[in-house]
Amino acid sequence: MKTNNIVWSWWDARFGAVITAIPFVVIITGYVEAGLSLLIGSLSAALIGLLPTRAQRRKLVVMGLLWYDSINFVCACGRCWA
Repeated sequence: MKTNNIVWSWWDARFGAVITAIPFVVIITGYVEAGLSLLIGSLSAALIGLLPTRAQRRKLVVMGLLWYDSINFVCACGRCWA
């Protein structure tokens, strides 16, 4: 039975924890800018969830990487102009 209400799901909670584990480790090791970029790039995967087919998952990975690269580009431009 499908509901439109917000419900808790342990599977989704574990999925979100696994997705954010690598950026968290990067931030803890001192690379805050790269870690935040990775974290924001992984938001697309966390919001959409695990897609059913490999082709759709590849598109999601590409979208996350593009998001990550665009944030890094903006950070680099900010350093040059500051």
